[in-house]
Amino acid sequence: FLCAWYVIYINAKRMKMQADKTLDVAFTAILSGVIGARLFYVAQFWHQSGFDRNPFSVFRIDKGGLVFYGGFICAMIAIGIHCHVRKVNFLELIDVFAPALAIGHAFGRIGCFINGCCFGKACSEKFALAFKYPATEAYNFLPKIARTYLHPVQLYESFGEFIIFGLTFAFLRRKHK
Repeated sequence: FLCAWYVIYINAKRMKMQADKTLDVAFTAILSGVIGARLFYVAQFWHQSGFDRNPFSVFRIDKGGLVFYGGFICAMIAIGIHCHVRKVNFLELIDVFAPALAIGHAFGRIGCFINGCCFGKACSEKFALAFKYPATEAYNFLPKIARTYLHPVQLYESFGEFIIFGLTFAFLRRKHK
């Protein structure tokens, strides 16, 4: 989040936007993004994660359970509402936010790799990895796959997100619409 926040700050200054107001929107987007990511996870895994047996565990995000697309959808809604209320150009603002989203997601996928979640299919390639699974008790409903070699898709996606960050950051420097 801090890296994404800094990228937003740099881009806002470059685009001659008020950086402090842009960072306010970023804070709102991050907060609504985390809430949305958790809500989508809870809705998707209500029974499997035991939320039906222990509803208060919904608030335990330290035990895992965030879904990227839930966070993205809720953050975009929050940004849209903010732009409508404050009369801010939505397209200009999301231009500033695009590189930050890419780099934030890249670091998030590295976190998925470290946690051992969101793994790929089994394979016998030289670059496959074996995870000790489940990494935390939050993922104990998934199949046990210890000592199975898997594609490290978290790292593939992180690499792609760093490329997207570089491209969007470079394109923002130009004066295109």
